[in-house]
Amino acid sequence: TVVATTTCGPCTTVSAITTTTASPNATVAPGEVIWARSLATTSNDYGYAVAVGRQGQVLVGGRHSRSFVANYNPTGTHVATVEFSPSNLVAMAVDSHNTAWAVSDSTTLWQVSSENTTLLSTRPSISGASATKIALDFQDNVLVVGTTSTNLHGNTNAGAPTGGLTSTNLGNDAFLMKLARNGTR
Repeated sequence: TVVATTTCGPCTTVSAITTTTASPNATVAPGEVIWARSLATTSNDYGYAVAVGRQGQVLVGGRHSRSFVANYNPTGTHVATVEFSPSNLVAMAVDSHNTAWAVSDSTTLWQVSSENTTLLSTRPSISGASATKIALDFQDNVLVVGTTSTNLHGNTNAGAPTGGLTSTNLGNDAFLMKLARNGTR
């Protein structure tokens, strides 16, 4: 165990990072563990998302008392961790500019530098919507899927079994939302 104290502004101090690594030149069978890491804080920690940056860095997203993105280099060395509120990160993806996009279950969207793990921006949540996954299209626009109990901006109900049905008529609906990366459509 490597004990670490990492402070990032108003972030919680990381109390320990547990390390397991295979021998450098060892032959490993398919599926055998090459390395494993544990990020531990003073509260319960949950990992929900993983993404890989252009330089091979591994980003792990999760939550404890706050949401976090931990950055590891390709050999598993912990580089940095950034934390932010609220504490409900559920999914993450990395775009072609090497920026990580993370989404909360309440659809709050965070933009995080995958190189130095700094929080670049936060977009507010959408009332009545609950996100479950995130992806990026070929233009790096953000695609979010989940469930909504209300009508969303631009909702056309396309694909509904019968036209004109809205979530206020039938309960929860699945949604797909496309968000512009840089304010352009």
